[in-house]
Amino acid sequence: MTRNLVVPMLVVALCGAGALAAIGIADEGDGAFQAPRLNDEFGSAGADTLHRVDRPSAGASTASAKAAAKKRKKVKIQYFEVEPFTIDVDEGLGDSLTCPGKRRVLSGYFAAESIDVAETFSAPEGPKTWFEGITNFGVVDNMSAPALIGIVCAKGVK
Repeated sequence: MTRNLVVPMLVVALCGAGALAAIGIADEGDGAFQAPRLNDEFGSAGADTLHRVDRPSAGASTASAKAAAKKRKKVKIQYFEVEPFTIDVDEGLGDSLTCPGKRRVLSGYFAAESIDVAETFSAPEGPKTWFEGITNFGVVDNMSAPALIGIVCAKGVK
């Protein structure tokens, strides 16, 4: 029985050692590839203008909202978003968005008219609050673009 486990354990140990060696070699030298750092300092995107909408604006992903809507319990999904704003090239904007009333936050989303605008930070800050941050990298269009951010809230969730 012990003999049958020695070979697989040896293979796993050798693979792990090889992976560590490869990581160590790849990390050496000044010519090593360095991934660009995402913008972690965001200006305000106007969370004080958050308003309810029937569905997310065109271009916003709703995968997390659809998953929550399939639950057995009667959960009411509602969307809230800020007024559209302009995001300049190399600018990062974001805000903490809070679900009103007794609603719980499920997710954040964004929509933009440029493919240069990407979501660079999206995370819950509490049961009712979500931070949504976007950045205009300006690689393709290299111009300011209209955008908006929003949150998906659920009513009837404990």
